[in-house]
Amino acid sequence: MNGPNPVVSPSPFADLRDELLTTARARPLVCLTLSLLLGIVWADQLQAPLLVVAAMGSVALAVAWVLVRAGTTGADVALLLAAFLFGATLHTARITPAPGDRLPVRGLELERALGVVEEMPYQAGQVQLAAVLLTAENDRMARRKVRMTLPPEPRVRLGERLMLEGVALWRIRSAGTPGEPDQARLLAREGIYCLGKAGKVTVVGGGSAKAYVQERLAGLRGRMLAALTEAMPEPNAGLYAELLASMVYGMKAAKLPPELVELFRRSGTIHLLVVSGTQVTIIALSLIFLLRGSRRVLPFWGMAVVIVGLLGLALLAGSGASVNRAVAMAVVLLATFAVGRQYDFPTALALSAAL
Repeated sequence: MNGPNPVVSPSPFADLRDELLTTARARPLVCLTLSLLLGIVWADQLQAPLLVVAAMGSVALAVAWVLVRAGTTGADVALLLAAFLFGATLHTARITPAPGDRLPVRGLELERALGVVEEMPYQAGQVQLAAVLLTAENDRMARRKVRMTLPPEPRVRLGERLMLEGVALWRIRSAGTPGEPDQARLLAREGIYCLGKAGKVTVVGGGSAKAYVQERLAGLRGRMLAALTEAMPEPNAGLYAELLASMVYGMKAAKLPPELVELFRRSGTIHLLVVSGTQVTIIALSLIFLLRGSRRVLPFWGMAVVIVGLLGLALLAGSGASVNRAVAMAVVLLATFAVGRQYDFPTALALSAAL
């Protein structure tokens, strides 16, 4: 006689797998964003050739398109792989220098070069340029994005066109010892592949609209600091005002002494000087309460008012990654109030990260 059929116990990971699949299908944006970010990390560590990564991404995207159109079960995995390789392709394209960015081993010495100020970094004397460089050897024009050290005079502004004389360019040194920051990789993420220094600078063109906005914001920060200084006790009223402004609007709103910033960093409290979701949440919730009261739905005109306030905070703080992420999540939250739908935190975080 045959005995009773043995009871087959389910796999201990079966329930967890089913739960993860259910969650993934309920929040597809979270899974796609995670795949995108993992692709960026993978590309940053591997540093594969751009053509290879782009070809792999194109094949994965084509396969995902075919599987989605056919409605097969492997479409989900194909989409995640396509998002992974898409992020890898974007990052590889960013950190791969163009042919015009490849300097000789010994660098370049140029009598003259033209440049446009693209960004004013925090460090004094450091100006990031997108320079059109005229090489002396073959009279060809090559456009490079260079972090350039300039003389203290004249003081340049964002968007100005410059004539640079006595220009020296050299490659960025990679990390030589374990644990040392890899400056070459850090700057490559910003599209910068060489450093430079100019002996003489002449301004040959005016600033841009972006420079005008930056100057207006700098004036607004100055008036804010003046008002805070008047409210602070002596003899360190200016320092107290800058410290308070940094805690509320971030370090870009007020330039604290480097020694004080280093003390915050060494004590593990540097996050207090960076604008993040805390400041954005306080402002957003305050405006929402004033506009909607006890109602569950925020009117569209109220949503516009809150968004304007949040954008004002982002501009005043100098809009960095932390404040941009917090503002993006706040806008998603406002949209849920406006349309009456439930706010899903993982989806909002994934959307802000993807943007």
